[in-house]
Amino acid sequence: MDYDDPVRTTTEPERQGKDNTMRTHVEALWTVLQTRWEELRRQPEAGYSTETVLVTALLVVAALSVIAIVIAKVAEKANGISM
Repeated sequence: MDYDDPVRTTTEPERQGKDNTMRTHVEALWTVLQTRWEELRRQPEAGYSTETVLVTALLVVAALSVIAIVIAKVAEKANGISM
């Protein structure tokens, strides 16, 4: 019997070509990341400091907490009104 296999399997050279393409992309990404990291290390004032990011995040959390408390108080008052 002659079977036509509808599922195409990849051959070893095709698979190696895909692996090489992926490896090339990963190597390029790694090179870009290393270059950017080195540039940031040479110019530490170029980006935000960790402290600035943390303080900003804490202020955002505090603001959201205050908004949540105000909304809860207003909803409690509104539910207490009877007509």
